[in-house]
Amino acid sequence: MKNWVYFMVILLSWGYSQNKENIKEWKVYKNSNYELQYLNNWQVELNKPFEDFIAYLRPAGQGLPMRETIVMTTTPITDQPIYNLDSYQRIKEEEIKNQIFRSEILESRIIKKAGVSIHIIVYKGEKDGMKLKWKEWTWYKDKKLYQLVFTAQESTYDTYIRSAEVLQGSIKFK
Repeated sequence: MKNWVYFMVILLSWGYSQNKENIKEWKVYKNSNYELQYLNNWQVELNKPFEDFIAYLRPAGQGLPMRETIVMTTTPITDQPIYNLDSYQRIKEEEIKNQIFRSEILESRIIKKAGVSIHIIVYKGEKDGMKLKWKEWTWYKDKKLYQLVFTAQESTYDTYIRSAEVLQGSIKFK
């Protein structure tokens, strides 16, 4: 019983610390299309050639095969066969099946939030010899595809997904 109480205190503390309203250490990244908030202690790379924003959710450590990441990209859609999120959803699901070994799509749906459509997909599989799990949010707006991708090992996904969801909830398009 005593161990159960300690476990609940730790779990509640962790949940409290990952709640956006309770975290005071947020920074803002802005570009001409959107802005988002991220934790001050994350290692961040900005404005790379193919990614707008990359965040590593924990420090690098010896012997770690990978770190949990959140990546935001903006892709102009010109000659590509994406006309709306329905067509994107079909293309993305096929891409996962063809490129991720032992892939399994756990969720793939389009929702509307504050009048904006978002494709959400959660999937898992093996890549580079590791069991990974992803959650992606995709918006199609003004002939641009915006993607936010959270990647983690399957074993650490549940530990870090809340941070990715809080960041996703902070995105404001211009």
